[in-house]
Amino acid sequence: HASVQHAAESRKQADHATKELNHITEMAKEVANFIDQTLAVSAEQAAASRDISENLDRISEIVHQSTTSVQQLARATLELSMLAEKLQGLVNRFTTSAELAKKAPKIKRYGRRATDKSNLVVGQNGKLHYEEE
Repeated sequence: HASVQHAAESRKQADHATKELNHITEMAKEVANFIDQTLAVSAEQAAASRDISENLDRISEIVHQSTTSVQQLARATLELSMLAEKLQGLVNRFTTSAELAKKAPKIKRYGRRATDKSNLVVGQNGKLHYEEE
């Protein structure tokens, strides 16, 4: 009877060991699943980090291009401003017909005053003179 009892006790211990091994196996599976999930999340984070890095590189390039464009625009604006000043200087050198009309009565032609039928012109020698219409 002792051997039956011993066999029953061994059986009980074997069943308990089997349950514990099954529990350990389940825990190992959960740990493996957790590790797999962690690896998947890490891979996603790495991909996201690469995307962010690439986007930052693109933004940096766009900022560089924008800076270059702004500098070129500033240079062009300065050049246009200088050209406008030169053009204004050239325009200021010309006398309008209204200004000439104001001066006309003061200028004498061959010792006499100009008539309304005379036009004040610049001759080939660069001097003002009147021409009859």
